[in-house]
Amino acid sequence: MGRKALLVAAAGVVLPFVLGFAYMKWRGDASSEAIFVGAAMVATSVGITARVLGDLRVLATRTARIILGAAVFDDILGMVLLAVVAGLASSGGLEWLHLGVLVVEAAAFALFMIFVAPRIVRRIQPGMDRLSTQHAPLIVALALCLFLSFLSVKIGMAAIIGAFFAGLMFADYAPRWNLLPRVGGITEFLAPFFFFTIGARLDARLFRGEVLLGATVISLLAILSKVIGCGLPLWREGRLQALQVGVGMMPRGEVALIVALVGLQSRIVLPSTYAIVVFMTAVTTILAPPLLRYLFRSEMNPV
Repeated sequence: MGRKALLVAAAGVVLPFVLGFAYMKWRGDASSEAIFVGAAMVATSVGITARVLGDLRVLATRTARIILGAAVFDDILGMVLLAVVAGLASSGGLEWLHLGVLVVEAAAFALFMIFVAPRIVRRIQPGMDRLSTQHAPLIVALALCLFLSFLSVKIGMAAIIGAFFAGLMFADYAPRWNLLPRVGGITEFLAPFFFFTIGARLDARLFRGEVLLGATVISLLAILSKVIGCGLPLWREGRLQALQVGVGMMPRGEVALIVALVGLQSRIVLPSTYAIVVFMTAVTTILAPPLLRYLFRSEMNPV
């Protein structure tokens, strides 16, 4: 489903970014803030989508495979976009030469991690099996994750980009090395701290007047841009499939929160804009599961 998934992902990146950026500029926000909001509207949370489709037992359907493939492409394109946005934030302005360097740098990093890095893991795999340490694959994977996160920051990108591509490096060997269950404990321990950090930086008193209106409009644009943008490449295959894919690409989840947090920590995004992104993330994440359940009701396999 690669070609179709890539079309869906590309449409699901361009339309949300353009609509988010255009609305924030129209309401008078700075270009840097508008760029961060647009970037936060881009990435689909593949984890949320995969969990919902798995619970509905529809992962084997063609539409579900397109959604998951597109969500992965979407995250990769979102990571490249975030790299550019974070680089612009650190430089303090928009310069076309600097922008071109950032785009080339982010694209080169992504291509290396997607096509070259897995071959490196394949080379070290025989040696990994001979290590006497019980959790050697997990230790090596985490070490590389932290190193690539550090490297991303050093070359002007967000730390999540290095961590994301480290996951792609080890994806093929994760089942063999039993990495997912091993990482599960770490995730369950650290996830509450992540969400606590997000919540602690959010001032709920901001949700009134223009901020509440902006959060509502951005949430509606976030929903419509994914449903329309991601659904259009599949419109000829039927309205239902187009809606399934569009809604499946709708939840933003943790990636949007990290984009907003990067903007807030670099003092590019105001607390009010941060609140808008958090509100949008919550709305799209909460709405997706019941809508997917309704749209896939005829394809759900009984327990």
